[in-house]
Amino acid sequence: MGVAQRIRMLAMMLDPIAVSGEELGGALGVSRAAVHKHVSVLRTAGFAVESQRGYGYRLREMPELPAPELVALLLLADPRMPGPDEPGFLGLPYHHHARVDSTNDICRSLAEAQAPSGTVVAAEDQLQGRGRLDRVWHSLAGRDLTFSVILRPNVAPVEVGRLVLAVANGVALCLAEDVGLGRAIGLKWPNDVLINGDKACGILLEASIDMDRVRWVVVGIGINTNSRSADLLGGIETPPGKEPPISLHDAVGSRVSRSALLVSLLARLSVSLRQLSSRPESVVEQYEAFDTLRGRGIYLTSGYGGRRMGQGIADGVESDGSLRVRGTHGQIDVFGAGEVTVVPAEKA
Repeated sequence: MGVAQRIRMLAMMLDPIAVSGEELGGALGVSRAAVHKHVSVLRTAGFAVESQRGYGYRLREMPELPAPELVALLLLADPRMPGPDEPGFLGLPYHHHARVDSTNDICRSLAEAQAPSGTVVAAEDQLQGRGRLDRVWHSLAGRDLTFSVILRPNVAPVEVGRLVLAVANGVALCLAEDVGLGRAIGLKWPNDVLINGDKACGILLEASIDMDRVRWVVVGIGINTNSRSADLLGGIETPPGKEPPISLHDAVGSRVSRSALLVSLLARLSVSLRQLSSRPESVVEQYEAFDTLRGRGIYLTSGYGGRRMGQGIADGVESDGSLRVRGTHGQIDVFGAGEVTVVPAEKA
């Protein structure tokens, strides 16, 4: 209830004309003392609320912190997002933590406890973040964006590969169009998001699947947002064929609002997932527009153990999300999973 009241207060204070404590209290059905307490909470969360004697309160600046009040307000105002009670809405309930082991682990527990589709868990600091194949995902506390979202998609188990592509599409479109990075954004199968060939975002999907249905999917997303690329490397050299990290800050040359980025990502994911339901074939078409592997020499290894599975020229993706690889004799091999390494041009 407190968060809901503060969201209504923020909406009223968005007007450039100051609103009195009496007006705020009347609209919320609370006392002026309660209004003052709510304002104090907002200021603690980073909202620059200006008070003018004889005039009232005015919101001068939003926080960079993805606080629940701000995220909910922006979600409800985003025209790309359906209504909170309609299918496809993502972002509520919204859980924001100062420090967690893993946002994916929290979402897995919530999903098993029947938390609704669209539930989001975000954290300022993640101690045991992980990527694909149990790799460690590094993010810098208070600078990068780390969150997970629960989905309960109406897809068969064999369609999960296409769901992976739909999620990658949503992130790529957000960075290309909303952040303004345009053609610098690319996708490396299955779901690495690149900026000019460097890795900006990791996506981890974990699911509970029965023989006939997908019970839930947890999508974990980590974006190098306001960290510096040098800090993310930590003095470690990038292995051959792999992509060094890059941050949005370094790519655009300025600080990026994590709250605005989070809402934009959720809105884009919502659109992409609805597209998956209405026009599944378009998901592959959209993915191919960002595909950075096609035409490049690659080899694939098994996720665990590193067994060489295949090698050749990447030839796009199948309708189910699998990767096509053209071998040395012109044959097309199809891979539903695997770890891709790009072969340097002189060795391809």
